[in-house]
Amino acid sequence: MQAEINQTVKHFENLDFVGDIDKVRGKALANPVILDKIFYSLDASTLKSARLVCPIWADVAASFLGNLCRLTFSTTPNSEQLTSFNPKLAKHVKLAMKCDCSSACTCEPHGSCYCCWTCTCSPNEVDSNRNLPPNFALHLPAISATLETIEINVASPYQPNLHPMWTTNLPNLAVISITTEKDWHLGNNHAETADEEMRQEFRPLPNLRVLSITRIGDGPTFVDVPCRYQGLLNAAPNLEELNLSANSYPDLTRCPKLQNLTYEYQGTVLHEKELVQFNISEINRMLENCRDSLKKLTLKYDGHHDVKLDFHFPNLTHLEIQDDDKFKIGDLLNTTNLPSLTHLSICTQHDISALIETLHTRHVGITSLRMRAYHCSNGWSQDGQAAIKLVNLFPAVTELKLSLSVHFVRNGDETVDFRPLKEVMQTLGEWGLTQGKVVVGSLPVRSDENDYYYSGHLFDPALNIDSDVVVTVLEGMKEWRGLANTSLKCCANCYGARLEPSDRMREAFLSCSRIRTVTLEELEVLGQTESKDFHEFIRENDLPVSFTDRE
Repeated sequence: MQAEINQTVKHFENLDFVGDIDKVRGKALANPVILDKIFYSLDASTLKSARLVCPIWADVAASFLGNLCRLTFSTTPNSEQLTSFNPKLAKHVKLAMKCDCSSACTCEPHGSCYCCWTCTCSPNEVDSNRNLPPNFALHLPAISATLETIEINVASPYQPNLHPMWTTNLPNLAVISITTEKDWHLGNNHAETADEEMRQEFRPLPNLRVLSITRIGDGPTFVDVPCRYQGLLNAAPNLEELNLSANSYPDLTRCPKLQNLTYEYQGTVLHEKELVQFNISEINRMLENCRDSLKKLTLKYDGHHDVKLDFHFPNLTHLEIQDDDKFKIGDLLNTTNLPSLTHLSICTQHDISALIETLHTRHVGITSLRMRAYHCSNGWSQDGQAAIKLVNLFPAVTELKLSLSVHFVRNGDETVDFRPLKEVMQTLGEWGLTQGKVVVGSLPVRSDENDYYYSGHLFDPALNIDSDVVVTVLEGMKEWRGLANTSLKCCANCYGARLEPSDRMREAFLSCSRIRTVTLEELEVLGQTESKDFHEFIRENDLPVSFTDRE
């Protein structure tokens, strides 16, 4: 018996517990299930470092890194492009198909003349920029099952040859975004190729949910080439979101599940065919098969003719109309045409009164309103009465985003009349807002609510927002029912804008002490002593006021 005990003790003495623990730890750190739990919460930089540890970590981490990063392939030689990589890294891919021949143009400003939009590349250069980036084409068979999103940036005027990609099986591709910096046109050497592409079949894209084909930049707009998007639409039966810049109307018959459409109609400037104008009946025809599925619609217009809006979408909840100067809303906004509408966004380049003139019917279902408009402070402004009509047209509004560009000119002894501006602000306070945002500035140039004309070299007090505007807006808002849920931002349009702290201004800020926040951008108090006193006034009264520089 003692001999057996001695043998057992000797066996345990010979065991290498440290080595065994290291083996267990090593197996655990090589277990893909455990590594999944570890790598799931790491950022991209840490994942890149982790992949250098060992081949197992490199393979497991590749899938997570692929979710966070994007691979870029370019038609022009680029030393930073990966020549070999784990296919799991290619979930999100960007293709840069560039044509730089217009960079030699010396016109000022660049892009203002026709030569900036005329391709001077040789036939070989044109073909190289039209075709898929070589490194991407080489790896496409290996990554086809991995691809989830693909972004294509086309900076060439010639129709890109993307069809080799669309004839590849891409079972998990969910998002396609194609952005053109110049209009596609065919040229004499590529017309037959384009016609052939239009006749070819596309492989089904069963998981494609989002398709975006847009154009950026200035320059002439050419006739659309239908094959650039129609084949994709036909191959995407489960498409839910479509963003399209075009001057034609695609066939959406095979997209019965479409929920979100952003359609920017761009008027044709240079072409050889009959001019195609924006036609609301064509919009209705285009959306006939997804009339019941459509929930969000954004319309943009880059043409010169008025368009009366008239459509019926029973389940549409969000409607955005940009450039209301061309789109005439009329009787559209009613519970018969749009019974489910709750969110309305309107952008106009005219006064509030001009906008309200185009609205003829009441809609009691709209609870969220986003509006961008002008206001000219003078004695003949009708904006005060227009604001009353606006509140009556949409009585159920609880969320408001208002971007207001205030225009006024001080000519000698002429006094600017700010009473209409105060009336506008007072009237809007009748809504019981649960969420409000008001942005007041000067000279907006684009539709973004915070994008106002700005120059570091310009100081024109006749155009700049000043103390009177800030005080008038605050005095108009002090009785707002939803003041505690509202933020105010006042934006100067140039350096050097000054506030003159007066007793009236202090009273105005105190009267709005319940407001959520007040942000004064590029507005400073005139005078060092006055500035110090005013900031002390804000601190003593615990006012939610901040001064910021333009971002």
